[in-house]
Amino acid sequence: MQRMNRMVLGLVAVFVLGGALALLGCSSDDNTTDVTDQGTAASLVGGKAFTFADGTILGVTPANTPTTLAFNATATRFAVSTATRRATGTVTYGSCTFTVGSTTNPDAAAGGSNFPVGTGPQPNQSITVNPCTFDNDATTLTITIGANTITSGSAVITGAVGFGG
Repeated sequence: MQRMNRMVLGLVAVFVLGGALALLGCSSDDNTTDVTDQGTAASLVGGKAFTFADGTILGVTPANTPTTLAFNATATRFAVSTATRRATGTVTYGSCTFTVGSTTNPDAAAGGSNFPVGTGPQPNQSITVNPCTFDNDATTLTITIGANTITSGSAVITGAVGFGG
């Protein structure tokens, strides 16, 4: 009987140790990177476009309007666009802050917006995203503004997307 108890205790120890090792093998890293500086942004999102099924988080109305957030190659400029409207401007990092140019012409050198008031980003408007997270495996972008979070579809390489200037 004593030998049986030792064997059971030994098996329990093996299972506990095995379980602990299995947990250590499970990484909590979901292979995402916070976009917090221009160098990281250029390598992760530069030259890419991300489409969101609902652009409300970026101020686009009506709800459920597909909206694309695109970056130039160096990720210093951005474009928010729908099928018919566009806003362009500059990006600064720490948090991702998108600042729309000052004109009503998104093709202007400084950028701008042709969204009517109340339907999308406006000239001189700043939109702060915190955090802005890139998923390296899915090539998606997750943005959070206030209490709202949304994840894009997979990135596409941008073609002739205008960023202003």
